[in-house]
Amino acid sequence: MIWWGPLLSLSEFSGERLIGTLQKMNTNGKMHEMAETLIKQFGQLQRLKRQCPLKEVAPHAQEKGLLEVDSETYQALLIYYQEKDSSWRDYRLVPHPKDLQVLGGYVKERCETKTPGGVRLSKWAPNNLIEYIDGDSVGWGEVTHLFEVLMEEGYKEVVLVWVMKMVDNPCVQKVLARIQSVQVERLGVHVFISLEDVVATHAY
Repeated sequence: MIWWGPLLSLSEFSGERLIGTLQKMNTNGKMHEMAETLIKQFGQLQRLKRQCPLKEVAPHAQEKGLLEVDSETYQALLIYYQEKDSSWRDYRLVPHPKDLQVLGGYVKERCETKTPGGVRLSKWAPNNLIEYIDGDSVGWGEVTHLFEVLMEEGYKEVVLVWVMKMVDNPCVQKVLARIQSVQVERLGVHVFISLEDVVATHAY
């Protein structure tokens, strides 16, 4: 409140609707309701940040070209990085221990890109079905998003795919092989992979 000053003096402020909402809460003198107010949450977050300064990895939300990923996509991205390094932490879980890597919720999205090996892929056919290295085996995936995630060394590209599997039909596969195509089916699982793991794209 010291920062804002009296709310009534801000009637011309662009956040007038928000101020009106806060005024209608009428929590003065009702301490048990204070935890439900936006001001209380704002103050709590600021105190936590002051106690445990974050090792900033996430870019500012207003940086040009950034978008905030939804909760499901963020969770898949977090799992991807935690499998590589268990010290990565969800930015929504506060307070954060000191010197921990915090994965932000903002990314840049691209329509197409090229792997270090020269394979061109995109979100649209015919370059959206990819073959990639999955541990000791080969994986298949349909590209849904191409993200650039801000790391300490700069932006790093990752690929979000629907996991696919090759249809086990030798007769059909022989015919499709002649026209350089494959038959696959979606497994209903989203995973992130790195560009370095992409081997090739295929028609389907």
